[in-house]
Amino acid sequence: MIIGVNTYFPHISATELLVAQKTDDIPHKLFDTPEEALEEILGSNPDIDIIAIGEYLHPKKGYPKVPSPKKRFQAMQSKLKGRITDLVMETWIIDGKCKEVEKKVVQDFETNIDRPASNEDETIEILILARDLQIKAHILKLTCKDYKFLLTPKGKVDYGKVMLLIKRLTEEKVNGLYTSGKDVNIGIYGGRFHITLYPKKENKEYSYGPALSELSRGKYLEVELVVPEYIDKYIDNNPELMEELSNEGWFKIFKKHRSRTKTLLINPKPNSYMLVFPRAT
Repeated sequence: MIIGVNTYFPHISATELLVAQKTDDIPHKLFDTPEEALEEILGSNPDIDIIAIGEYLHPKKGYPKVPSPKKRFQAMQSKLKGRITDLVMETWIIDGKCKEVEKKVVQDFETNIDRPASNEDETIEILILARDLQIKAHILKLTCKDYKFLLTPKGKVDYGKVMLLIKRLTEEKVNGLYTSGKDVNIGIYGGRFHITLYPKKENKEYSYGPALSELSRGKYLEVELVVPEYIDKYIDNNPELMEELSNEGWFKIFKKHRSRTKTLLINPKPNSYMLVFPRAT
């Protein structure tokens, strides 16, 4: 048992794991800081070519006013210097070149996507910091055909198609970088439905994790960033999901070990991590 678990956390002794786990059977450990947790992931997986980091839940306007996943990621971003050469972000620039069809999509986004005003600024900050760390930053590029794809015959955005488009464009961008012939190690920043290696049946079409893992011959790793206050609010807003979450092994560990002062790192499946930030409230 310990031998199998220790292949996930090779830098942690069997004794430490035994103490940390007790009756839990999913590898996990508490760290003093998120940066130390990320260092453990990187140190435990030196041969990984693609590191996908994603928000387990995106910030919403009604969520607790705590540092967002993007803001917390910025504090850890320096740990990726020298480890990745490129960073692909699931975002794009609205430039107006596609005129009316682009305008319809943007207006629909502004009405229906519930994000705090700081979200755009934090995205830009990540891109600028990547440049400062000598990491090449990349965003997605939409064509007018892509904008048309997103609209229903009634001129409304189909958000399932938004998920499909982000998946396709990100996968194409990463594939192009990886097969360019250059010596690259790629980072991705996106959402959990896209980055996951283990998508549920109902979300499988939105995930590029399995395809990029195959592309890199298994050298793909996902890290989901978890803000505990968002989880609490999510359950408050969707109490019917409590039973579903309670059946997930990682959630049992989350409830038992989440902390106000420590960062919880959970390794529920091979090449898959959940980094739970300390509570800020």
